[in-house]
Amino acid sequence: LGCGGLALFVVWERRAPWPLVPPRLWRNRELLFLVTTCTLVYMALMVAFFVATVDAQDVRGLSPLVVGMLFIPPALGRMAASYTAGRLANRNRGLATMTWSMFAGALMLAALAFAGPLWLFVIALTATALTLGVGHQFGIVDVQVRVPGDDAGAAAGVMLTMLMLMGGLAVAVTAAAMGTDAEGVPNSASVMWTLLAWAAVVAAGGLGAWGLSPQVVAGGGR
Repeated sequence: LGCGGLALFVVWERRAPWPLVPPRLWRNRELLFLVTTCTLVYMALMVAFFVATVDAQDVRGLSPLVVGMLFIPPALGRMAASYTAGRLANRNRGLATMTWSMFAGALMLAALAFAGPLWLFVIALTATALTLGVGHQFGIVDVQVRVPGDDAGAAAGVMLTMLMLMGGLAVAVTAAAMGTDAEGVPNSASVMWTLLAWAAVVAAGGLGAWGLSPQVVAGGGR
């Protein structure tokens, strides 16, 4: 039903005199690059927080109050990422920011997978929030810079819609795919392999972005 609705939406938008999402947006290579990479980064970020919560409560046996306190440093990491991404976008540092955010985020996801001691768990999660958060926030800000003024609002709406849709889908799929022990509770092995799988996905995305970004810039966004 969802796919059918999307198909009808595309047909309707191509014929509408004032489309909600102008079809010309999909010819903007820089927009497509930012939406794709930012969505992947956001999916990994949401999964990291979800899996870290499962790890802390179900595997490590910590109380919700303690887990909430442990998540304060990662929250500060996301705040720092927002500030950093805004400055990078204002300086027009280029689409390479997304690529390096993905490489660094993949490395931090792998570190989180092997973070045994609690202090290392907090540090790795904070670093994950910072590195992936930079890519997430940069994409949201930079999309309004690389799209012409008349279409900037629509482009930002497309970006946020994709983030919310795919972020929730990533968490749902991850929750369904995580292994459990005999009592149906996630275990340390399932946490580790889930994080490593996402680290591999993000790293692969970073390689793809690294290879495509010169072509995207050369082709222009108009």
